[in-house]
Amino acid sequence: MSAKPCVSDDEGRFQAIFSCVPECVKRVAPDGSLIDINPAGLAMIDAASVDQVRGRNLLDLIDPAYHQAFLEAVATVFSGKSVQLQFEVIGFAGRRLWMDQSAAPLFDGSEPGKVIEMVAITRDITAQRAAEATLMQAKVAEEVARSKSLFLAKVGNDLKTPLNQIIGYRPASAGATTSNEAAAIPA
Repeated sequence: MSAKPCVSDDEGRFQAIFSCVPECVKRVAPDGSLIDINPAGLAMIDAASVDQVRGRNLLDLIDPAYHQAFLEAVATVFSGKSVQLQFEVIGFAGRRLWMDQSAAPLFDGSEPGKVIEMVAITRDITAQRAAEATLMQAKVAEEVARSKSLFLAKVGNDLKTPLNQIIGYRPASAGATTSNEAAAIPA
């Protein structure tokens, strides 16, 4: 395996990192359209090539339930602040993934303070979210079982006292059997 030659310019370094990072790295325009995305990001959304998604609005891939939050995050970045957001995407093959995105503004070198694009690193947290959901279900099931046990114990004690009094109460004549009752009892 041969090593790639070292690149001395900033753009070359950026491209090397951009291409090799295992998380999705993307550049986004102020209107939310995709400028560029790395190979890991393409794989996450099941895109065949960058040409399939370049210029496309990212809202096309984001679950509609998260559109407003995503738009607010983009606006925050273009106001000059970094932001983190979790949302769900629906890839081209219909696969749903939970994403955790950290986004930051990229400022214009000639006009300080002017944001020209958003740079975002997004990672797939689907497995983490599934594990959290499984853990939550287990905790809920445990709480239900505990509540049921407490309820049955309380109801059992509440019923035991009156039942013991009813069962324990026998009139004095109840202990004696009549000759008709004795005849009815099979031997």
